[in-house]
Amino acid sequence: MLLGLGFSELKYAPCLVVLDGTVIDANYSFLDFTGYLKGEVLNRNFQEVIQKLLKINSDLEKLEDGKSENLFMFTRSLAPRDVEISARKLFKGCKAFVFHEKPESRLEDKLSVMERLYGDSPIGTAVFNAADQAMLKANDKFFEFLNAPYNRAENSMGLSMGLIMEGWDKRRIDHTWKALVNTSCVQLERQVLFRKSDGASKYADLMLIPITEENSIKLVILNVLGSKEHAAGNGGNGEGNRDSARNMELEEALRVRDEFLTIISHEFRTPLTVISSVIQTMEKVHGSELSDGLKKYLEKIKQSTYRQIKLVNNLLEAKKIETGQLDVNCENADVVMLTREIVDSIGPYARRKGINLEFSSSRASKIIAVDEEKYRRILLNLLSNAVKFAPPKTMVYVALESGDNEVVVEIKDHGIGIPEEKRERIFEPFFQADGSLTRAVEGAGIGLFLTKKLAESMGGRVEVNSTEGIGSTFKVVLPARIIEDEKEALKSYNLSDIKQSVAIEFSDVL
Repeated sequence: MLLGLGFSELKYAPCLVVLDGTVIDANYSFLDFTGYLKGEVLNRNFQEVIQKLLKINSDLEKLEDGKSENLFMFTRSLAPRDVEISARKLFKGCKAFVFHEKPESRLEDKLSVMERLYGDSPIGTAVFNAADQAMLKANDKFFEFLNAPYNRAENSMGLSMGLIMEGWDKRRIDHTWKALVNTSCVQLERQVLFRKSDGASKYADLMLIPITEENSIKLVILNVLGSKEHAAGNGGNGEGNRDSARNMELEEALRVRDEFLTIISHEFRTPLTVISSVIQTMEKVHGSELSDGLKKYLEKIKQSTYRQIKLVNNLLEAKKIETGQLDVNCENADVVMLTREIVDSIGPYARRKGINLEFSSSRASKIIAVDEEKYRRILLNLLSNAVKFAPPKTMVYVALESGDNEVVVEIKDHGIGIPEEKRERIFEPFFQADGSLTRAVEGAGIGLFLTKKLAESMGGRVEVNSTEGIGSTFKVVLPARIIEDEKEALKSYNLSDIKQSVAIEFSDVL
C-alpha cells in the first residue's frame, strides 16, 4: 500500500491518496473518522469524494505540496468536523491529503446546552460557519422553514445560507448578517418574509447569535422564532382557528427562546465566576511571582471574562424585566455623593482613551429614594457609551440638577451621535443604531433597553437628544421622593462594589 511510504503522519492521521485525480487509497483512520467504507471511496474522482461525500466546497486538488487549508467537512452521519487538510506530494501526479481535526472543536461538545434545549422545540435552529455561511448543523424544526430539496439534511448540509434559504427575503437576511459581522452582537430581525413553494407565505422572527473564538466570529446560530402563515384562498372561521393555533405556537416558541437564554446564561455564569475568582486569587496571592508577560496575558483573560459576565448579567436582567420579576429595593441615599463616586471611579478608563470627565452639581447634597445598584448600572451604561463613542481629546460632562420634584442627571458627549430616524429605536433590545459606526467597538445592544427599564422601575425615565456627527445628551430623570419611615440616608457606599461594576461595564470599551 502507498500509505507505507515514509511519512509517519500518513499512517496514523486520516489520509487519502490521489493519483491523477482518482482516489487510490484510504487508510483505516480516514474510514474510521468519516464513517465511510473503503468501497465507497476508492477509484472515485477525488473532487466527487470531497464535494459529494465530505461536502467540502473547495478545489483541494490545487492545494500545493506542504500547504494546508482550514475547512469544515461532514462525516457519513452528517456530523460536522473542523479540520485542517494538508497536501503531501508522493511522486509526480500523486498526492496524499492528510486530515487533522482541531482539538475540542466538535460542535456537539461546544453547543451541548443548545442541543439539549432545542432537540424537540418549536424553534428552528441551525449553526453556520461564519467564514462561508455553510450550514453545519440544524434541528428538525429548522428544515420545516426550508423549501425542497433543501428541507432534508442530506441536501443542505455544507451548503451556503443564501442557497438553502431559497424563498426567504435575502436582502434582509444579508443586511442582518452584515450587522452581526460588523458588531459581533446578537441580531434580531422581525417579521422576515418567506415564500413557500406551495404558494403560501410565512413571516418569522430571526435571531442570529455569534459564537466567537480568539476575538473573531467562528460560528453563527440562527433561530427561527415562530411564524405567522398566510395561505391564499382561505377565509372564514377556519382561518381564525388557524390564526389562534399559530399564535399559540408563536407564544410557545417565544417561551422556549426565553428559557434558552436563561439556561445558557446560568450555564455560563458559574464557570465565569470561577474563572474570575481564580484570576483575583492569582493577582492578590501570587502577583509578585508573575512575570510582566504573564500579567499581560492574565489581564487579557480578565477583560474577556468581564465581557462575558456583562453579557450574561444583561441577559438575565432583561429576562427578569420581561417576566415582571425585577426586584426594586429603594432606600434613602445621597445621590450627589453616589454620582460623584461613580464618575470618579471611571476616570482611569476615560483617561486611557484620552477623554476628560467633568462632574458638576447644583447642590452639595440631595437625599432621594433610589435603588443604588440599579442607579449605578444606569449611570455606568450611559457613561461607558459616552466614553466608547467619544473621540480622544474630548470632554464628557456629567451634570446633576435637583429640584423639589425631580432629580436630573445629564450625560453629554461629543461622539458619533445617533441618526434621527433611529433615535426612537435605540431603547429596543438588541438594536444597534448603525452597524458601520459600531464596527470598532463591542456591545450586545441590550444596555440602553436595560437603562430605560431600570429607570422606569424607580418611577423615572430616560430622555435623549442627539445630532449625528456632533454628539449625544442623555438625561436620567428620577422622582425626588424619600422614604419617610427611614431614620437616615446612606452616608457612604461600597467602593469595592463600585470598582467591580466599573471594571465589568467598561470591559468592552478599551
